[in-house]
Amino acid sequence: AGARSSTPAPITYKVVRVPAGDVLNLRRRPDSDAAVVATLPPSANRIRLTGYCVEEWCPVALGQSSGWAH
Repeated sequence: AGARSSTPAPITYKVVRVPAGDVLNLRRRPDSDAAVVATLPPSANRIRLTGYCVEEWCPVALGQSSGWAH
């Protein structure tokens, strides 16, 4: 019988250290003064890394939302 090859599930992330009622701001560039382009709720998961992190900032996406998270 043929062995089925399985593709590992992609690595995804979730929002942490954001209290209920607050949001994680995603910014246009890796800078706390940059414009907020999207927000993620504290329950957000399945967040994808979309590039290389710069210091403590990482480019992420979830659905149609994308930006830099700290």
